[in-house]
Amino acid sequence: MAKELIINSVESFEEALPVIRAAQKEFSTFTQEQVDEICEKTAMAVSKMRIPLAKMAHEETGYGIVVDKITKNQYASEHIWNYMRTAKTCGIIDENPAFGTKRIASPKGVIAAITPTTNPTITPLVNGMCAVKCANSLVVSPHPRAKNTTMKTVEYMNEAIIAAGGPADLVQCIDQPDVDVSGLLMKKVDVVLATGGPDMVKAAYSSGKPAFGVGAGNSQSIVDRGIDFDAAAADIIDGRTFDLGVICAGNQCIHVHEDDYEAMKAACVKAGAYWADEAGEVEKLRDTLFVNGVLNKAVIGQVPATMGKMAGVAIPEDRTAMIIKASGTEDVLC
Repeated sequence: MAKELIINSVESFEEALPVIRAAQKEFSTFTQEQVDEICEKTAMAVSKMRIPLAKMAHEETGYGIVVDKITKNQYASEHIWNYMRTAKTCGIIDENPAFGTKRIASPKGVIAAITPTTNPTITPLVNGMCAVKCANSLVVSPHPRAKNTTMKTVEYMNEAIIAAGGPADLVQCIDQPDVDVSGLLMKKVDVVLATGGPDMVKAAYSSGKPAFGVGAGNSQSIVDRGIDFDAAAADIIDGRTFDLGVICAGNQCIHVHEDDYEAMKAACVKAGAYWADEAGEVEKLRDTLFVNGVLNKAVIGQVPATMGKMAGVAIPEDRTAMIIKASGTEDVLC
């Protein structure tokens, strides 16, 4: 059986943690070659199931586009593994005979991964690959609205780990995530990886344990003068519309010289964007996208036409992105 432990309460987590630590202690004795084989098998297991996992994520969360989720699942498994496969992470990783020094990699222990509803497969997978590659164990705390997809992802990872000769309890997932269990998890483990909203990231940094927080990180697009606006607009729109913008690497804002405003506007419309700069429309959309200055969760991962209906603005069905003229740097739209 791929998953031996059931973690659905504070009490069950406290009972499971020594078992997970024992699995990690056993795993820390594995060679680099053994660790790499287990990590690779884990990545390929999720890649093999990239299509059903993408469909499951879309059905459970209602976010994004299935075909883009398939791409993300494949990239996160195969490409990221290829990137890290040659890294030395176990035992002696560097030696300098001239100085008589050696660098020895040491596992941290048990890693906690707080994962978001927007990326319920690739976040636990990449966190898991990083943990396993360095001979650590992992406990995933999924977002409640995406827990079934995350649990299924962890199940595939576990099956691969066990089939490759790894410890049965190395990677686990909380079955019934809530604030109490997640809070205890962050306090009891050795390192916290938190991917989510500001409150979750703040909680990770306040846990008293080393933490790496990943929140909203959408990029700014600064458009220089005298370039191909059509090409720039196409790239920006592609970046924004991938999986309907649920990844935190999507293009967020466009900064363009005032003299090039109309040229860039035309290029974005040509690339498929709906450009809203009429004051009444902008106000309606702003008030719908942000409620009291906070992003409205109902608009996440939705197409422009759907968001337009929420705001009472008619946006054509063929528009793939929506661009709203901000009123200044203090505007929530920036």
